[in-house]
Amino acid sequence: MYNLPPALADVLTLPSPLESMTLDGSLARIWCKRDDLIHPIISGNKWRKLSQTITALGHRRVTQDSVHLISFGGGHSNHLHALAYTCFVLGYEFTAIVRGHYTGNETPCLQDLAAWSSHIIYTDKSQYKRYTDPSHPEHQASIQALQTSHPNAIILPEGGYSVDALAGSAMCMTEIATQLPQAYDQYSAVPQKVLVVSPVATGATLAGLVAAKYCDVLGIAVLKGQGYLEDNVSELLCDEHYDRDNTWWINHDYVTRGYAKSSPVLDGFITSWNAANPTLLVESCYSGKALWGLSELVKSGHLKHYTDIVFLHTGGLQATRNLSTNSIDKK
Repeated sequence: MYNLPPALADVLTLPSPLESMTLDGSLARIWCKRDDLIHPIISGNKWRKLSQTITALGHRRVTQDSVHLISFGGGHSNHLHALAYTCFVLGYEFTAIVRGHYTGNETPCLQDLAAWSSHIIYTDKSQYKRYTDPSHPEHQASIQALQTSHPNAIILPEGGYSVDALAGSAMCMTEIATQLPQAYDQYSAVPQKVLVVSPVATGATLAGLVAAKYCDVLGIAVLKGQGYLEDNVSELLCDEHYDRDNTWWINHDYVTRGYAKSSPVLDGFITSWNAANPTLLVESCYSGKALWGLSELVKSGHLKHYTDIVFLHTGGLQATRNLSTNSIDKK
């Protein structure tokens, strides 16, 4: 089913567990898809978005030192952290192009990248935007120049945001479609109307879930981007030639003050939740914000027509490590 490279097959927990959980006021059965348990470092949707690329590389015939990956992110990037570790485990060369200059002030994330033999290139915001913003007039030329400098390298988009990322999230939904009926063995019923709920920062994970065409999908935005996020998802689904079979939408009511920013209400929810659920911890950047939103929507009755609601825990190691800095990268 997964066809993983041997070095990863031994360390990744796949399929990730599907566990029952409780939310106050819910008439539906609530479940948690524990993608945070896939691996301590290659966690959650970061692995899902990388899986197709890494799996394909792991099974092709290559000459020694022929695999070189390049990608982009900030100094606390979940994406760079997961990708760097994956390359380290597989023996691939990896170059991280990092927004900002951290020489002498390396974050825990960047310290790990260095320990895993990554090449780290710091760049200013202007050049970084040329690399990562497809609408920038110099984007194509900048990427071409980078490719020319590294002719054998594979350049991955910032945050793993691409059509290739959809396959991993679709696989997550395939797992849910298999696990949920099995979990019903303890009940005298079957799932009838299912909703999967996920945090949304770029839209790639949400698009993959929708593309699987199993059930309705709700994204809870963790940053300000109403309209922009919907456009991202629609564009990715269009590239996949998706014909809508199920409903999907994004709720923007729980962003609070913006990305990686909290509020007293959100902090209170997370503190109470983590105290009551020590084996299912959440944080304020991704999982906590989305779970808070889901909890409020359940209590308000907005989701009462669903028999089963599955919350996707997408991990977020760097968010946990860097909460005190209030400077976390969705990429």
